[in-house]
Parts: sequence; C-alpha cells; structure tokens
Amino acid sequence: MTEKIWQVLIVEDNAALAADAKREIIEGFEQNPDINVEVTFETNFDTGLEKVRSGHSDVVVLDVRRDTPNPTPADAVAGHTVFQEIKEARFAPVIFWTALPDQVEDESMLPLVAVIKKDDMDQLPGAVEAAITSNALETITGIEKHVSSVLKKHMWTELGPHWGEYTDSADSATIAQVLISRLARILDEDRERSFTAHPSHRYV
Repeated sequence: MTEKIWQVLIVEDNAALAADAKREIIEGFEQNPDINVEVTFETNFDTGLEKVRSGHSDVVVLDVRRDTPNPTPADAVAGHTVFQEIKEARFAPVIFWTALPDQVEDESMLPLVAVIKKDDMDQLPGAVEAAITSNALETITGIEKHVSSVLKKHMWTELGPHWGEYTDSADSATIAQVLISRLARILDEDRERSFTAHPSHRYV
C-alpha cells in the first residue's frame, strides 16, 4: 500500500516569503517518519483558490492581505475571502499565516483552522501536523467514498432494475428521497455493526 503524501498548498503573494514557508514546513517534517508532505506555493489568490477547489491540496497555508501598489479594501481581506470560498467548495484545513491576525482570529477552530503570525513561521510545521493528525481529512474522505459506493450499488442493483416503479409518477425530488432513505438505512446498519464489533459494546 502506497503511503499517503499530504499536499500542502501555500497561498502567499510574496514569492520569497512563500519559498521560506515551504522550506520551513519541509524541514519540519524531515525527521517525522509517519507523515510525508509535498509542499507547493501559489502567489495568486485566485489561482490558489482554484487549486484548492480542484482538490490539489490537503492543507492550505493562507495569507490574508494581498499586497498591491494601489491597495483596495478588498485586497486587505483577500485571504479571508478565499477562505469563505474554500468553505463553500470543500473541506480542507486552513492555516492563516498573516501579519493581520486580528482580522481572522474569530475563524480559529483548532486544529482545523489556525491563525499564525508572520513572525512565527516556525509554528507552521506544527500547525500542519495538527491538522493532519486530527484525522478529519481521512474521516471525511472515507465517508464520501462510502456514500458514493452505497449510492452506486443501489442504483445498479435496486433502483435501476425497478426504475419504472419509481419514476412512473415520481419527480427527481422523490427519487432523491428514495436514495437518501436507503443511504440512511445502510449507514445506520454500518454504525450498528461497528458499535457491536467490540465485545464491551455487545455487552452494553
């Protein structure tokens, strides 16, 4: 089985700082035999967001302010705007790495959303490790794969062969209810099996 390589994406418009952060994170994991990371950076906020949306990252290190010759109010919160877009698109732990921690401190949800000052770059590896070892990413991925598998199997073995019965007088909302109901039953059965797998749980 191939060991997972965790993708860390740094979104920072200062290329020199981004390179420093990349080096800091890589060096921070050199002595860690349990976690392999691959670190890349993107200096454009919009391009960085697209990479996150497309799933090319597991953990995001995100600047808040976009530095431009003629800054606008939107530039001051560009990273926070990207964070909101990430939340709409998918789940990925975010580490705000910023000179403006006060602007995003309310978003902190350790270990899944951290806020680190620019001067504290040495804290980045620890924040990345905390996000990875939380197991949130693996849990979400596992659930998504299981749900997809259950729905696919039900479509081919149950709903598909009896499509006419379900669609004769049904709309898409009714079909969705059938699938969701079936999914809920299977997930509940899985939960029961997991709960009773341990001898102490069966006793309870």
